[in-house]
This record gives sequence, C-alpha cells and structure tokens, in this order.
Amino acid sequence: MIAAEEVAPDKRSSFAAISLSRNIVADKTNANGNELEDFLKILCKRFVAFSIALDESTDVDTTQLAVFIHGVTEDSEIFE
Repeated sequence: MIAAEEVAPDKRSSFAAISLSRNIVADKTNANGNELEDFLKILCKRFVAFSIALDESTDVDTTQLAVFIHGVTEDSEIFE
C-alpha cells in the first residue's frame, strides 16, 4: 500500500480492494500457467525449425528448471 500511495495515490482504493490471500495468488498463478501452456502448444505447432535448451539450478533448497525454446515459423517469425 505504501508503494501504491507513492505511485498512484488516486488509485489507492483500487489497490486496497485486491485480495492477496495465499489461495487467490496460487489460483491466479495456476491459471496464468495454464494459459501460457496452451499458448505455447499452439505456437510450437507453427514452428518449422526450433531448438530447446534446459538449465537446472538449485537455490538453497529449491530446485528450478528453466526451459528455453527458440522457434521459427514458415513466415520467418522468430520466437523465444
């Protein structure tokens, strides 16, 4: 709320109305992930050439996997 007051004081009430409970944030994160997955599936079907790179890292006790996809469509559009 402090940042909202500094950045957009006239919108403070809008920021205050946003629920940031653990379940809401988790649900929104999952929904965004599902939308991204669907978009990537559709996009990857258009690729005529692609490369995939993987990178794993561990930060204290959390292991993370990064997947990098580069692709080119028939229209020479390049996506990363």
